[in-house]
Amino acid sequence: MLENIKDLIPIIEPERGGYFAIYPDKKIWHQNQKIRKEDIINEELDNISNAMKFKSKQQLDEETQFTLLPQDDYELIITDIKPETRNKYQAKPDKEGKIPQEEIVNITLEVIALKDGTPAQNKEGQNATGRKAFFTFRPQAMGYAEGGTIPSKSRSFLAFVSGQEIDGELELGSFEELVGKTIYAEIIEYTNQRGQKRNKISRILPPPKRKK
Repeated sequence: MLENIKDLIPIIEPERGGYFAIYPDKKIWHQNQKIRKEDIINEELDNISNAMKFKSKQQLDEETQFTLLPQDDYELIITDIKPETRNKYQAKPDKEGKIPQEEIVNITLEVIALKDGTPAQNKEGQNATGRKAFFTFRPQAMGYAEGGTIPSKSRSFLAFVSGQEIDGELELGSFEELVGKTIYAEIIEYTNQRGQKRNKISRILPPPKRKK
């Protein structure tokens, strides 16, 4: 932990009446204070010692070493929904040192079967029914990509899970009403930043057409 202390020491930008302490993710104004480097270091050490963070259930579930699912189209059921406010993806701090926020919804799902109804199996041929999958719904990303022709994953998710027309005006009373509903999605294999192979939802798919 202490080997990274140099990364926690801010860049100092003196101004009339005080100074800015500039960190990688924020910029803090100190009014009418003299610059004392030792005070800054002690403050950051206090923050490190007092800030204890424990991984969420979703993080623990994602890091559990499961045998991977093969790339395929799956039927899944929504089991849990949790709204959250987080830093906007790849956003930079504003003039006040604050990172723009965005509202998201963390959705937990479980595998029911393959989209065609056959039993789901992992890459070792074992039963994969009940395997967890995760999807991040972004209410601020309900538009279209590639020149307005490809609906976003969030738009596809809401339209297909609620049975609404994807190109029409979409409505939702509350996210909680989606728990217990089914959705179809393509699950693929990818390598995360730690070099670990994982599964993730790559596309939200329309439900299969009913046979006449």
